[in-house]
Amino acid sequence: MDSSTPRRYLDAGLAVLPAVRTPEGKRPALATWQEYQHRVPTLDEVNEWFGGAGDHDLCLVAGTVSGNLEVIDFDAGGELYEAWCARVRDVAPELLDRLVAERTPSGGFHIFYRCAAGVEGSAKLAERRIECEGPDEILFHGKPHKPRKDRDGRWRATVTLIETRGHGSVCLCAPSSGYVLVRGDLEHIPQLCAEEREDLLACARAMNEVPAPVVDPHPKPDRRRAEGELRPGDDYNQRGNVRELLLAHGWALERPGENEHWRRPGKTRGTSATLKGGVFYVFSSNAAPFEPDRGYSLFAVYAQLEHNGDYPEAARELRSRGYGSTVRAASTDPGTEASVPSKPPEPADPIDASLLTVPGFIGEVVEHSMATAPYPNRVLAFAGALALQALLAGRCVRDSADNRPNLYILGLAQSAAGKDWPRKVNAKVLMAAGLADRLADRMASGEGVQDALLAQPEMLFQTDEIDSLLTSMTVVRDARYESLMSTLLTLYSSSSTMFPLRRRAGDEDRTSKFIESPCLVLFGTAIPSHFYSALSERMLTNGLIGRTLILESGKRGEGQEPRICDPPKRVLAVAKRWADRIRIADTSRRLTTVPSTDQAMTIFADVRRETDARYSEASDQGEATAATIWGRVNEHVRKLALLYAVSVSHRRPCIDGAAAEWARDLVMHLTRRMLHMVSRYSADTPFESLTLRVIRKLEDHGAAGATRSEVLRALKVDADTCQRVTQTLIERGEIVCEERPTGGRSSRVYRLAAKKGERSGKEVGDKSPAGGSE
Repeated sequence: MDSSTPRRYLDAGLAVLPAVRTPEGKRPALATWQEYQHRVPTLDEVNEWFGGAGDHDLCLVAGTVSGNLEVIDFDAGGELYEAWCARVRDVAPELLDRLVAERTPSGGFHIFYRCAAGVEGSAKLAERRIECEGPDEILFHGKPHKPRKDRDGRWRATVTLIETRGHGSVCLCAPSSGYVLVRGDLEHIPQLCAEEREDLLACARAMNEVPAPVVDPHPKPDRRRAEGELRPGDDYNQRGNVRELLLAHGWALERPGENEHWRRPGKTRGTSATLKGGVFYVFSSNAAPFEPDRGYSLFAVYAQLEHNGDYPEAARELRSRGYGSTVRAASTDPGTEASVPSKPPEPADPIDASLLTVPGFIGEVVEHSMATAPYPNRVLAFAGALALQALLAGRCVRDSADNRPNLYILGLAQSAAGKDWPRKVNAKVLMAAGLADRLADRMASGEGVQDALLAQPEMLFQTDEIDSLLTSMTVVRDARYESLMSTLLTLYSSSSTMFPLRRRAGDEDRTSKFIESPCLVLFGTAIPSHFYSALSERMLTNGLIGRTLILESGKRGEGQEPRICDPPKRVLAVAKRWADRIRIADTSRRLTTVPSTDQAMTIFADVRRETDARYSEASDQGEATAATIWGRVNEHVRKLALLYAVSVSHRRPCIDGAAAEWARDLVMHLTRRMLHMVSRYSADTPFESLTLRVIRKLEDHGAAGATRSEVLRALKVDADTCQRVTQTLIERGEIVCEERPTGGRSSRVYRLAAKKGERSGKEVGDKSPAGGSE
């Protein structure tokens, strides 16, 4: 390599670093290099790195430091590169020739460009799932991949085909050994506008083979509706004219066919979304009101465009236009008793009120919220009070194992069920205690959260509709969301140590900055169906859900006349005492170690043994989600027992048997409930999602079962797909199919398979043609 090349790259505004290749991967050949994510190396540094004899590999740091450099990396031997080039030429014929391109040693390709509007962090654009024979690591184009076991019992590995190297990442480049420029040169990287960059990324995302989660306001049937009733939203999904709707709102059909390509309003070329199989999948980040990298059911598209995302209002409007119907169930033979569908008991029903009772401060805040709210909701009131106590005690107390009471809490409730009232109560209490600056309502980025905690090392973030935020962190792969995810995970575990802050670009102060014992408390709220439908494998296994206590309330309670009154004097007095201790802790770092009784320690030991066993069992069976959730149970029990103790007595708290038993019972309930709901909603493949939908449908119908037509309507797929789904479940032994007389032709009915010794009636395989009798 010409020794002048690194200097020329530096002159071109690129952060160039020496690189090394190891069995673990490629990285800068420096002990520490993160500072160069924010500043360009000096000429002296470059001369020192590359001044010696011999060839050197080099890499570029993408992002702001290199003038908003972004690289599209085509892996897997570049198998999708030519197809991507063809798509780009269709969209913007002259754009491709402006881009700098190089071939990599593995046969892949790198595309280099800058974007005036800025770039985000690295993101996966196209992936593929590969069937594997077992859990053993596989090689795909020379790279190892670890398979995961899906719910259908098969092992699959997810491989990346196209991804970006975005802000803060590094990329080896020519003239490093094996890297060859095939178009343009790196000293003259073109600058693109935001629309041109969007075209490039959209062409890559269009080849993604792993579907994104679908926004569907009807993820499961409503148990309150009559059997056979077709809801307006479900009806619209089947026969609504979404194409006419999109055209009316300024969208344009770019390419017809089985997989239609659509262009957003204001864009003159290219693809912003696709429409296939009843799902409108949006690529663009400028297609409001839609979020990028999400699929939307047709009813969700209608609700977003016509009713600003108000699904109940959209359903009412559709019903007034003739969508939805009620179908009477077929009568049985004269003289026979009709089977009445019944709801089977769930392994873990929503939380029992007895677990929402904590003496002292928490209980008093709950009762105040219940007495003053227009729609009292004990679960949400409890969640809010628990979050308030966690903030007040967060940096003041710990237990003998150095557990701190910082919590992430998520309260699930339907729309208009009173999710905002506990937040208002918390705000009033903190304002009265002089702690209003410890309260925030939005988390836009990880950097923003860090800045807030740097100013005040204990913060309570109260965030509504957190399911949208979780989905964005999972799917969008925007630098803001990646940073937020990392920050939330690290802060939770840093409450008893220190959290190192990022170094800002241009910051002349080179000393390390950190937050000592940060206390971040999160109180989020969401709609249950939206939250569970938003869950993804990444969110379930990366630890964020495992760190979060999820409390689900039932239906909205009876309303009452809201009361305008201050929180009780005792609540305010205790909050002010905690505020005094917080100010002392902020300056002196003094905190109280709360003792535990022998009875409490015995309970904690039992919990640890049980959860360790369940964690090991889940790990041995390849159940990553269950292992992740069980792995945090013991910690949750210790934190909640500590909060119980300080709620009972803020002056001389003690973790006794009552505190430990309550914490154990509550956390075990929440854990089993979460695992149950994950099993009902979370699927790794679209086909597995359909099987779960059938199971939920049959659970709702109970012993009476559901007819084939009812299952077909619930799945919203063609008859052949419905046949494959039901036959798969029959072969697994999860459901059975019966032929029942109805006074005329026999009716095929599906129901959940009974336990051994409980089966009744003749079980038959699902062998008849798709168009057979009902």
